[in-house]
Amino acid sequence: MTFERARKKLLAMANGEYCSISFTEIMSEYDGPKSDCSLYIHGKEHSKGETWEEAIAGMERQLSPMTEGEVSEMAPKMEVA
Repeated sequence: MTFERARKKLLAMANGEYCSISFTEIMSEYDGPKSDCSLYIHGKEHSKGETWEEAIAGMERQLSPMTEGEVSEMAPKMEVA
């Protein structure tokens, strides 16, 4: 996915809220180049990934409400005596 396409998706997801998009390429002699794609929408956590698809998927998870099953999976398990 291109930067411009990711930018358009972010603007649509932000729905008028302040948002930002950034791309950083990290050069390392040991690990080789790595990409850092970052998205932010006001009131949400930054979403990062090595690809735009990963960053967008993370932001989409933040924006979509959890289902009842997802909430119960995250709740601590209570032991019954």
